[in-house]
Amino acid sequence: MIGDLPVLSPLVPAVGLTLAEPARNPHPMLTAAGLDRAHAEYAVLETLVQDLPAYFPGARLRTLHGDSPAYNTLRTAGGHLFSDFEDVTRGPVEWDLTLVGPQGVEEYERVSGTAVDRALLDVMEGARLLQVVGALAFAALKPDLAPTPEPVIGLRRTRAPLSLPDAAA
Repeated sequence: MIGDLPVLSPLVPAVGLTLAEPARNPHPMLTAAGLDRAHAEYAVLETLVQDLPAYFPGARLRTLHGDSPAYNTLRTAGGHLFSDFEDVTRGPVEWDLTLVGPQGVEEYERVSGTAVDRALLDVMEGARLLQVVGALAFAALKPDLAPTPEPVIGLRRTRAPLSLPDAAA
């Protein structure tokens, strides 16, 4: 084994690095207030990632795919194959369950026999939306993908900003 995987590396430091680009080259989907919010939320994530179990004592850190939407699972004659492993990381299963919807979460709970921490899932979903804000840094490089993040950015605007839950005493 080469060493332990970092915790939630698709977020910290990855999102922090991508948030520098919209500051240099503003994106029309991201206002100055939206960028300020993104930086504040990233600071929350930096703190959270440093000691996730302090804020979510039931969280079990494990190896995760890190980028697990359905399109990264390929159905073949030989069974399902997984692809796109550059975001493999350690973290709570709630990270891989972001944006799968209530039915996906319920199916995970049914099959695994493990309850999902809904508060942690909510934080991880907010973090996933912040990750999309960071992806705006690449919009100029891939103009054909420019409209793709728009619904996610809209969804993010309807959510309360990420904040740290009370740490366990």
